[in-house]
This record gives sequence, C-alpha cells and structure tokens, in this order.
Amino acid sequence: SDMTWLLGLVSIVVSVGMLIYALAWVKRPNWPLTCGAALVFAGGMGNAFDRFAHGYVIDFIEATFVDFPVFNVADIGVTCGFVLALVGAYRYLEWRDGELEHAAAHGRAAVRALAAAEKIVRRNAVVVAETRDEVEPRLPHVVLVVREQSLAYPKLRRRLALV
Repeated sequence: SDMTWLLGLVSIVVSVGMLIYALAWVKRPNWPLTCGAALVFAGGMGNAFDRFAHGYVIDFIEATFVDFPVFNVADIGVTCGFVLALVGAYRYLEWRDGELEHAAAHGRAAVRALAAAEKIVRRNAVVVAETRDEVEPRLPHVVLVVREQSLAYPKLRRRLALV
C-alpha cells in the first residue's frame, strides 16, 4: 500500500540523516555517536528493505515472559543505536561547550593583546620585541593571534613589523 512505501521512505531518510549528522556534521564524533548512528542506519535500512521487498516488516522475536510487542533484529539496532547516539551527542555537547569556554578565554586574551598592539600603533612605536617579552610568558598564543590579525590589517602589520 501507499503507507508501506511512505514508511519505507521515511525509514531511509531518517537513517541517512542520522548517519550524515554523526559522521559529517559533528566536528568531533565519538564512538557512542558513531556506533549509534551506524546501528540506527543499519536497522532503518533493514526495516526499509523488508517494507520494499515484502510489503511489511518481518518481526520474529517474541518475549513470552513479559507483555511486549514482537520485534526483529533491526528494531533492536534502531533502539540501541538511538540510546547510544543520545549518549554520544551528550558527550559531544559537553566537549563543544568546553571548547567554547576555552575559545572565549583565549578570545578575551587576544582582544587585550590587540588593544595593546593598537596602542603601540597609535604611539608610532615599533616595540614588538618588548611586547613579546611582556606577553609571551603569560599568554604564549597571543603573539600568534596578533600576527594572524595583523594579516587582515596591513597598516597594523607594517607598524608592528610582523611581516
């Protein structure tokens, strides 16, 4: 029927979407997210194959000791994969939040370094070596940030002699 084809198509779209999210969109996939996405993909594709080949999904595992619907191996893959993917997504979000906090801290330091560099430019002084000696022991990355930022501002680059 039309509903079988629609469910098969939805199964394929969700499976491929989950795989794309886990492997292409996430910057640093972890093993629970990757394994979870693979299980959801495999289970979804298995159910879609059954729907297209037979017109229905073949469920053959029945838990007689508890009142539970009949299911198949693909359903187990989708369910376990979804749980693993949730764990992996949570771990990814924790990592990303830590990276954002780290970047914010470095960003504040870079802004301070650029402000100091702009003061130097305003005084028309070329004191890069002195600035490096003051800044490098506390913030080793700042000199690199100033150098990178100066590429966008040729006047600043010339004044700081960071060519």
